[in-house]
Amino acid sequence: MQTTFESIEEVVESNLCIGCGACASINGSTTKMQENEYGLYQPKAEKARSIGIKNIESSVCPFNSPINETEISAQLFPGTRKYAHIGRYLSTYAGFVKDKEERGSSSSGGLGSWILEELLTRGLIDGVAHVGNSDEGTLFKYKISRSASEIKAGKKSKYYSTEISEVISKIKSTPGRYAITGVPCFIKAIQLLRNSDPILKQRIVFTIGLVCGHMKTHAYSDWLAWEAGVPPGSKYSIDYRHKNPDQPANNYSTLISSQTGTKAIKNSDIPLNKWGYGLFKPNACEYCDDVFAETADVCIGDAWLPQYVNNPLGTNIVIVRNSLLLNIFNDEISSASKAHIEELSPELIVDSQLGGIRHRTEGLAHRLTYKETPSKLVRRTQLKRAGNAWLEKMYDLRFNITQKSHILFQEAKAINSLDAFRNPIKVLVVEYESVYREARKSLRDKIAEAIEYRVPFIYRAIKGTLQTIRAMRNQPK
Repeated sequence: MQTTFESIEEVVESNLCIGCGACASINGSTTKMQENEYGLYQPKAEKARSIGIKNIESSVCPFNSPINETEISAQLFPGTRKYAHIGRYLSTYAGFVKDKEERGSSSSGGLGSWILEELLTRGLIDGVAHVGNSDEGTLFKYKISRSASEIKAGKKSKYYSTEISEVISKIKSTPGRYAITGVPCFIKAIQLLRNSDPILKQRIVFTIGLVCGHMKTHAYSDWLAWEAGVPPGSKYSIDYRHKNPDQPANNYSTLISSQTGTKAIKNSDIPLNKWGYGLFKPNACEYCDDVFAETADVCIGDAWLPQYVNNPLGTNIVIVRNSLLLNIFNDEISSASKAHIEELSPELIVDSQLGGIRHRTEGLAHRLTYKETPSKLVRRTQLKRAGNAWLEKMYDLRFNITQKSHILFQEAKAINSLDAFRNPIKVLVVEYESVYREARKSLRDKIAEAIEYRVPFIYRAIKGTLQTIRAMRNQPK
């Protein structure tokens, strides 16, 4: 999605700023990024700007640019194939690094760090701009790594709001060739900056996108720490993707370390921490339809598929759009020296993220009917609503949970009561789960009805087979 606002102030006022920092990265801008009360970076102009500067700021905003992801990717990757939801591509894969220690210490299969190290080793880049640990008042920030060891130190997913203006300034002031990683909206912003600045176009030579369900504000990390017994205002470190060797890859733990020790909490042990609830999601994410970083040279994510998810070490999905990167993947497929990489169809790539895709398509189509939706939003594709009352009620409740989470957490911190956040959110979640079950049931009934009406023979065959299986299960052994 994109808008037609005339200034970044309008984007912020409409609650559609993701806090990426692109507007504060342009030459001549007096805009600085500041964290708001909910833990999301927002731009604030320190001095008056000319109309020309304001126009450039607006043009590099990922939610306000004059061109959308489809148009940008067509310019970047001509001659590539197209597939619904993933955009343009040359090849699609699944895989993981062979070193079990490296794989185990990665969020998923370790291919994100592997491709960055390959680019560095082959002399194709001089540095990597990515999110790493920070000791400057925030948990994480963008920084530049120039060695394999520094790349390794910065690996793993960070579900934490960051911004790019500082690292973009460093790239401008330090000659070299850089790869930069980011979620889809950040990569789009970086491509817009490259289009507006010849120095950035020359120096940022590879973009590594990350599959994105949605971003999180800083409050998400503070809440997880509080759940682990670390109250707000205390210092702590966090690992969002600590793998459990006896669990499927999607049942990972959050590791919280503080002065009182280290505690690992399985996500399944924090009932409110389901990704689908959308706690602490920035509002801009509700109006984004890019799951697979369509403007990135390569996109990497989790292979949430039955054939991979039971391996606790994790497996990546990969979408390659850049021919140089394709050569690197082909070389590794031939040698199999560092990674196991296999072809995976675009259809299965999409299947691995179906929940997020539905939320960004039929869910987005429904949210566009809300009276709170800014009138200046422009769709890049025709979106079809679910046409199911239960599903649309589910999307309503999901949106409400997200909005309430920001406010309730601030109120809970003010009175130092975690239950002041938990209890009202639990009420919303109970209602959501009830509607979710009804939505699933209605879909199953609809499918069964369609099969019975259109293909009665197949319906009877399936029904008979299921009855046979049930009977066999009940037979004494």
